[in-house]
Amino acid sequence: MKVEKYDSIVVLGGGLNKDYSLPENIVNRMETTIDLWAAEHSENIIVSGGHSFRLTATPRHSEAFVMKGYLEKHNEILTEQHVPVIEKIFIEDKSLDTIGNALYTKQLYKRHIPQKLGKLIIVTSRTQMPRQLEIFQRIMGNDIEVKG
Repeated sequence: MKVEKYDSIVVLGGGLNKDYSLPENIVNRMETTIDLWAAEHSENIIVSGGHSFRLTATPRHSEAFVMKGYLEKHNEILTEQHVPVIEKIFIEDKSLDTIGNALYTKQLYKRHIPQKLGKLIIVTSRTQMPRQLEIFQRIMGNDIEVKG
């Protein structure tokens, strides 16, 4: 079976626990990201998330920073078949909401990801997927195909 290829896997944040750990729903997104990486859908991963706009103070770690840390802890699994994943993880940590996720991811993608296919795959929750795909498609425009 042929594997569909993307320029990058984009995993969206969704908050942190009070102890700066990932909530279960975000761990599930990270596991999906690992599965997509292992299946060779993309060589690159963008972790996207600053912090919630609902917070009154900026936390000491962004969602993207913590998500990258999760992937780094799983680096042995990911490197069994590939080059070290650490070199292929890009952090977008300015966003406060989905529109910011899309805007800042587009900037990062245009600057740092080799654009061979013009395709991104979004990893988020099933309930959020339709809305987030629509936002990403509008912001990415016709040049970049977005799937979920």
